[in-house]
This record gives sequence, C-alpha cells and structure tokens, in this order.
Amino acid sequence: MPVVVVLLAAGLVGTLLAWRARRAAAAVEPIATSLALRELVARRDSLIEHLRDIEVSSPSALERPVLEREAAEVLRAIDAEEAKRRPRRPPAEGLPGRAGSARGFAWGMASAGLIGLLLVFVNSAASDRITERGLGSTAPPAEGSRISGLIVLDTSVIDVRLPAVVFVFARPEGTTSGPPVAAARLEATSFPLPFSLGPEHSMAGGELPAKLLVEARIDLDGNATTADHRTPRGARGGVPLGATGVTLVLR
Repeated sequence: MPVVVVLLAAGLVGTLLAWRARRAAAAVEPIATSLALRELVARRDSLIEHLRDIEVSSPSALERPVLEREAAEVLRAIDAEEAKRRPRRPPAEGLPGRAGSARGFAWGMASAGLIGLLLVFVNSAASDRITERGLGSTAPPAEGSRISGLIVLDTSVIDVRLPAVVFVFARPEGTTSGPPVAAARLEATSFPLPFSLGPEHSMAGGELPAKLLVEARIDLDGNATTADHRTPRGARGGVPLGATGVTLVLR
C-alpha cells in the first residue's frame, strides 16, 4: 500500500513539473514581473518542493491533501494573472474554439481524481498503521496478564515535592540489572499512587514472565535513563503475573 501511494505522489509531482515546463515553453510573452505574480510563482515552487520532500510513511503525510489543494489553487491563480497580461489568440486553424476549454476541463478532472486517490490511500495507510500498533482497539488486556497495586511513601520520607514523576519497572524474578521487561511512567499528585503493568507496557511486546521483580522510584528529571539513587525507591520480588493489591513502599 505505501508503495502505491509513493508512486501516485510521484506521478502528481511529475505532472505538475511537466505542466510547468509546457507553460513556460508555450508562453507568448514573459511572465509579468508584478509583485502579486512573483509571490504566486514563489508559493507554487515552495509547495512543489514541500510535496516532493514529504514521506508518505511519516506523520506529516496527512498534510499532503491540504498542500495539493493549495498547489492547485495557486496554479489557477497564476493562470488568471497570466491571462490578464496575454493577448487573446484566435483558435488554431482546423481546431474548434472550445478545444482549450475541453483540455482544461480534462486536466482538472484528472487532477481531482488523482488527489482523491491519494486521499483514499493515505487514509487507508494511516488506518493500517494505527491497527498494527493496537491504537484502534479499545479491548483491555486480560486481567491475568497484568499486575496492579499501590505505591506508597514510607513515613520517613518527608521531602518529596509534588507533582512528581514515578517510574515502575518489572524484571524477571532473580534479575536485578539490565533492561526491564516492562515499564510505565506515572504522574503522582498524591500518594498512595495506583499502578498497573500489562502487555501494553512490555518493552519487547507480548506477555510478561510468570514471576516478576517489581520496582518503583521517583525521578527528578523525568528521564528514565538518568536514575538518581538518592531518590525514594522500593521493590518487591516474587510477584506472580495476575497479582493485584501489590504494595511498593518508597523509602
């Protein structure tokens, strides 16, 4: 699907560039140097360059339909400006007088159809990515595949400033170092603080191990990779998957 979208986008950009070359070659007079026309030409070039730089798989690909419509409007405005400064020419001998209008209508219909196809494919690709990441599903994971409980402050801790960032990690039972198998970032405005870890927090995707070492700590800068060992923390080992009411005491 993304390959088709890229090909269609490349076709549109190529068509715009070819149209620009034909217009420049067929012009009877040089393009007027009025300020309004120069601004339109600059805007057209900027839009075409922007369209060529957008990657369809990036979040900014959703801006493409808006930019394409704006490019079409700028092209029509340039046509109108040039028509004001170009003498009307009689139809070529042997051709009907409405041939130019028919070609313009066909070009407009083809452009509209291509833009419509781009919209359909971009929306479809975005929906596919959302589905693949699980963002389109509202069904919660099964309760037996997660652990939950409360994070509490020990009475000896009196200097915690709220709100605070709290990280919760889970490692396989018997492992005290290395990357966790699951992690969650919580915003604490008060304690006790409820927490829950499930498959959606897995670092590698999939189910969590049957037994876990669960840890929690307050983080001063909100960056999980810069742990300060002086901040309150707590851990509990031997927690079975599916456990509820797990209490982690920060000291």
